[in-house]
Amino acid sequence: MNRISSLEEWKNFCKNRETGVTIGNFDGVHLGHQQLLTRFKQRCAAKDLVPAVFTFRPHPELYFNPQKNHLLTRYERKLKIIQGLGLENLVEVAFDENIRKLTGEDFAKEWLFARQGLKMLWAGHDFTFGRDKEDPAAVLARQKRDVEFKKIQAFKLDGEVVSSSLIRNALLEGSIEKANRLLGRRYSLLANVVHGKKLGRELGFPTLNLDLDYPALIPGEGVYAISCLLDGKSFQGAMNVGKNPSTDQSGGIKLEAHLFDFNEKAYGKDVEIFFESFIRDEKKFESLEQLKAQIASDVLKIKERLN
Repeated sequence: MNRISSLEEWKNFCKNRETGVTIGNFDGVHLGHQQLLTRFKQRCAAKDLVPAVFTFRPHPELYFNPQKNHLLTRYERKLKIIQGLGLENLVEVAFDENIRKLTGEDFAKEWLFARQGLKMLWAGHDFTFGRDKEDPAAVLARQKRDVEFKKIQAFKLDGEVVSSSLIRNALLEGSIEKANRLLGRRYSLLANVVHGKKLGRELGFPTLNLDLDYPALIPGEGVYAISCLLDGKSFQGAMNVGKNPSTDQSGGIKLEAHLFDFNEKAYGKDVEIFFESFIRDEKKFESLEQLKAQIASDVLKIKERLN
């Protein structure tokens, strides 16, 4: 992928090229994004334009609130998905104080019209420009440029507009199957295996304690059926997202995965967890024996559901 990370690089890229641009955060690269990007690529080919995708890094929501667990897709994974759709030119606009202050008009002048070659601009149905959140059509009209502008109509699935916020809400509610349908793939988290209290091993269900190094959206508290990739191998398992009220009083959210048919040490390794379905809410047990019996029941239910 050709990653363009500065205004000067973008100006050089545009020199002597007629280009088409689509712009957005594309977090999740869900079905709506995929439709927009695919149609955009096809239209550029029909008009003999070089396609480029504009996105922002970090996501503007994270600029204003860096601690927000928000992202549906790790940044590098997002780029791979976009590339997989056949789009190779990515303009990474660093969302900083300078960008935050720009009006829609200023952003268009400084970035989009950095050269004369822009011939087409596409955006999602709800995209706005700059600090004043202006409609791109109004900005382009004032610029009086010969640019084809198109706002893609909202993509609907099962009567609902597919959006990143709808997917986030589904995940927080534990509606994994719905979130996966809207994404067009299974929702996943990339995590690192860290040391825990090893209580799971004492209960007969050893777990991988997981740590995230990016502000991912963590699904709602509860037990999930999962599959995962670890060391290039695929496993099925059970995952608990929650505060472990039966054994831990710290109150923090923890991610623990018990993998079936896995008995190796994995400390320091990366694992990708794919959420398959929600099993039950997290609850507090009066004894470790009750907890152990519930885990055994969960495991049996998950194996039946996944197989």
